Amino acid sequence: MVFTYEYDTAYNGPALPIVEIAIRELGQSDNSVVVLQLGNFTIPKVYAVADRQNGEMILGRDVLNQFIVTLNGLANVVEIQQ
Repeated sequence: MVFTYEYDTAYNGPALPIVEIAIRELGQSDNSVVVLQLGNFTIPKVYAVADRQNGEMILGRDVLNQFIVTLNGLANVVEIQQ
């Protein structure tokens, strides 16, 4: 199944490919286990490296390799399928 998300046209310039991501932390260490919500897909128990001082996490190719992400600039949409 393919999920489609419209580009964000609110930016003062070219439209941007945007997909909402939600991360829920399961642990409290710098090497965190998180639940990742990418659009309509949920991936439980993803390992991420956290920088608590800046509030950022790095996700690896182990997550990205589970998806096909297509940026269709002519249609101004992002398509995600698993």
